[in-house]
Amino acid sequence: MTMYHRFHFKIDQYLLSVLKWRGAYFGLDQSVVINQILKKMMVVINEIDLFPSDFILDDCETDFSENIIVKLEVEFYNKLRYLHYRFGTFSIACLLRRFLRLYLIRFRNTIIEILEIFKKYSEGRVWVCSNIQTHMLDAVNKISRILIITDNNVIQTIYGFP
Repeated sequence: MTMYHRFHFKIDQYLLSVLKWRGAYFGLDQSVVINQILKKMMVVINEIDLFPSDFILDDCETDFSENIIVKLEVEFYNKLRYLHYRFGTFSIACLLRRFLRLYLIRFRNTIIEILEIFKKYSEGRVWVCSNIQTHMLDAVNKISRILIITDNNVIQTIYGFP
């Protein structure tokens, strides 16, 4: 059974709207969305713990307008509490906001990089689309590239890219 810690903190309007949008899009509560983000970011959080950078030690902004109460998994809360103690940050909420922003920036940049790769490789290529599989063929070199897309329009597998 998963244990939760009730955590109250302040957040800016933009970050709250992004969290609400993600929650509404996936049909999840804000607490679940934040716990999922922290779970995905745990590798990065552990890396920051092992190799600290100035990114964590920067002063945190203090002018946040929205209150939010979430149920953090105890494992994530304890990790944030440990990092707060280790780096001497202003608050645990400061770390949480920073990791949420880092995830959103990383997610956005990943999507932009994927789109740039497709733009680069789609020049001079013929596209053939069937139900959930897309096949690209380079007209000159006859190099085949296959994209498998799920029903939710999420790229599942990419074959043929270097």
